[in-house]
Amino acid sequence: MKTKFLIFTILVFQTALLILIIVTFALKKDLTRDVFLEGCEHSSETSTDISNEKIHSFAADGLENFALYTTNEKSNNLENASFYGNYDNYSYCDNSNYSIDLWNNDFWNSQIVIKNDISNLNLSVELQNKEELEEIGIEVNYGFAEFIYASGSKLSNGMYNPYGINRTLLVPDKMTSNKALNNAIKNRIYIVYISFKSNDFSKYLSTSNESIKAKFKVFSSNQENLNIFSNILDININALNLSFDNTVSDYNLFHFPEWSSYYYNNGKVPSTILNKNDMNEYIDYNWEKYWKNEFTYMSEMGMNWFQMNISEKWNSNFGEKELNNGWENRRKEMNFIPWQYKGDLNTDNLFGNDIVFEEIVNDLYISDESWATFDKFLNLMVEVGMKRGMLNSINTVWGQNQGGLMIYNDKTKKYFTANSSILDKNGKKFNTWWFEQFKNHIDSKNPDWFDKLDLYFYIDEKDKWTTTQHNNWMKEIDPEKKYLKLAVSDWDRDIDYNYISGYDFVDELWIYFLDVYNEANPNFNKLLNNRNKLGLKTGQYSLDVDNTFNLPKSEPGILGYMQMALLLQGSPSFLKYVITGWQNGNNVWSSDFDDYPWVDLNYISGDTMWAYPKYDHVTQSGQIESDLSVEFLPSIRFEQLKVGTNLTNKFNFLINKGVLNKSDLQSNISRELKKGPKLSNTKFDFNYSDTNFKKNLYFNKSFIEYQLNLSDYDEIQGYKNLINLIKIYSRGELK
Repeated sequence: MKTKFLIFTILVFQTALLILIIVTFALKKDLTRDVFLEGCEHSSETSTDISNEKIHSFAADGLENFALYTTNEKSNNLENASFYGNYDNYSYCDNSNYSIDLWNNDFWNSQIVIKNDISNLNLSVELQNKEELEEIGIEVNYGFAEFIYASGSKLSNGMYNPYGINRTLLVPDKMTSNKALNNAIKNRIYIVYISFKSNDFSKYLSTSNESIKAKFKVFSSNQENLNIFSNILDININALNLSFDNTVSDYNLFHFPEWSSYYYNNGKVPSTILNKNDMNEYIDYNWEKYWKNEFTYMSEMGMNWFQMNISEKWNSNFGEKELNNGWENRRKEMNFIPWQYKGDLNTDNLFGNDIVFEEIVNDLYISDESWATFDKFLNLMVEVGMKRGMLNSINTVWGQNQGGLMIYNDKTKKYFTANSSILDKNGKKFNTWWFEQFKNHIDSKNPDWFDKLDLYFYIDEKDKWTTTQHNNWMKEIDPEKKYLKLAVSDWDRDIDYNYISGYDFVDELWIYFLDVYNEANPNFNKLLNNRNKLGLKTGQYSLDVDNTFNLPKSEPGILGYMQMALLLQGSPSFLKYVITGWQNGNNVWSSDFDDYPWVDLNYISGDTMWAYPKYDHVTQSGQIESDLSVEFLPSIRFEQLKVGTNLTNKFNFLINKGVLNKSDLQSNISRELKKGPKLSNTKFDFNYSDTNFKKNLYFNKSFIEYQLNLSDYDEIQGYKNLINLIKIYSRGELK
């Protein structure tokens, strides 16, 4: 009898569970993310004149993409691409009440969306009151966005990510300063991207906040009878001040500036260079051509990190490894202080532990000329506002296999590789030797940059023993942190949560975002609380959000949502590895190349540093012979990361003022929001007050109700709700 009852109970339980699963998944939409552009619904309020226009335009915030195309070829040509959305419904889009908010020393991004029904149309856009805006401290940059190729890459197991945008798309990610677009294609949507930057408004305001208009007009130069379309953007300005010095949310784009120099020089040595092995010439040329513009822009936008190497590294190389040749070695990482050996030991067939520290140390050196170029570059970084430099350690993953240390043999003119592991007795001695050279240089030369920059000895993605031993080694060699700080990024699985004191000397620690965000992680919270007590910073980093999710390219506002999520979690420091680069120096827009044949995951390319260098003076050899500097063109993803970080700092500022609460973050951020299949459900709801969630997601009592409700919500909606709260306060409406 008991057995029958037990069997009956099990059957009832299994049946109920099966019904629960069927109901849940029957009512819940497919998890695959999508960004199909629905357009605006026709209503009685829609003007007939608007719906019949041959070209029609409207304004919107820059956090969402309003133009996407599908394509079957690796090309950014819209001629053969298909609009990914309901093109006709764009005729009904009217956002005449669109407005933005600017505080003191603030920035924001908007866009004008243009629907074109005319063949071979020459389109132009013009800001009519530029001088008026500049007089009160508002700088406006704008131009037609260019489309780049982006597709959702597969995971290493060959499957698509179920939460990713698994579709090949052309996205308007390349911000330009082009005010004219010739031969616009019929039945296409074009984007004019706008960047606003403000200074101090206090001397212009008669009240706490006022409004001014940015007046744009869209017109045609080859269709005289075509109407001129005006887009008026209301700018609400106020004297609230958010200083970079008082911010908590931080972002760091880990990139390789030398890759961009390789790109725009096409791997060639410019004819104006007298000595390709003179690092002073290398710095001077690249600084004036591109780096100065790049780093100046980043520092003005609140991103003051930069990267360089402690020793020579090549991620890959096509050609001879020459000392101090940054021009022709593809994927070489920038280093101004190469290690050199002047002794008689034949190192041709020696590798790793074959190189004994004591046998070469007396003839090991870093030249005075190398230290001089090192100082020169750091002084330039200071001039443009950089404050924190990451010295990629001699044990970093971005180098030779096994983390080898490359040393140049002056007599053989070849490099040899020694063991650099901190866990190896030789490796630890080499690490310590480098620090002693660095310390002696600081003590003897007292370079100008030293009291203006924080330099971090940086290690990434190492096992827990390597990381904790670096922590303890730094305690030994620089206990007062007089010369160096320590920074680490690592996977959650490699963090030794049973030995959290092994991270007590790590000033900046980033743990992989998806490891600790997408699940409840008490270990991370314990580590975070311990580090907060010690005054140490903890954040999160990301490698593959673009690659396996393809979300930021498809909907760049997702980056702002991520920053808000990190603020909620108490770790508002975001490190993004920008490990995408150009293949063979000519892929300014394309993607999906296999950088290395043995790597399964396709790293999506198309940019380096999330930006696009612009140049117009190229010879057949691919070299730039002009003296003109290269314009720095940030990607729209970079723009949205900077805006999202700024908004996160605004939100925290308002929490500290007691106006907003942490519960406002909890109400709009959930680890489960990624299960909403339609990314940006609210894209065409131009009234932000309509975007609010119908209930508090974080505290739903019913599991089934919670899961079902999520299918209609997404990260962008939650992000827009938080933006709306900031807007309300900025306009003095929040009591």
